[in-house]
Amino acid sequence: MAALEKHILRKEYLEKRLNLPANELSKRNEAILKHFCRIDFREVRYLHSYLPIREKNEVDTMLLIDWLKENLPEIRIVVPKSDFNTNIMSHYALGEIELRVGRFGIPEPVSGEEVAIKSIDMAIVPLLAVDKRGHRVGYGRGFYDRFLIECRPDVQTIGVSFFDPLEEIADTGLQDVPLKKCITPSGIIEFA
Repeated sequence: MAALEKHILRKEYLEKRLNLPANELSKRNEAILKHFCRIDFREVRYLHSYLPIREKNEVDTMLLIDWLKENLPEIRIVVPKSDFNTNIMSHYALGEIELRVGRFGIPEPVSGEEVAIKSIDMAIVPLLAVDKRGHRVGYGRGFYDRFLIECRPDVQTIGVSFFDPLEEIADTGLQDVPLKKCITPSGIIEFA
């Protein structure tokens, strides 16, 4: 099968995700959590995670966050806040901060302790599709590519997806930062 471009994959994979029945979503989320628990967190002090947009059936990172809080409370969880004027995210420590649903249904911190990007050791990254080289298709605004470029080179970047990787995304460029791993219901995929 020929490699497809991002705009086609974006539409196709969002539709696939939205068409997953509730019981299947739950089963796939639980499988992703099971694999997530196997990751080596020994070097992680700050873990960035997106908060899921429920209306888009994103992988439920709240399950991962709750597991971390219970099992590894020493890890500081960091969540993003998006500025749609600049297309840049700021990052806040998740503690007793208030969250509200912002633009496009994205849960975001109202205020709190801002965390420097260079402090982040691991980042859980949203995606619609990923290929076997670790390139991802997001919603097209470039928030995560700009964020990942600013991260330290040793940051563990991990996508989470309900679907296994495609062979190749046709139109990746220099601005696209490939992931190091992706967790799917099938397991943990490591990219070269």
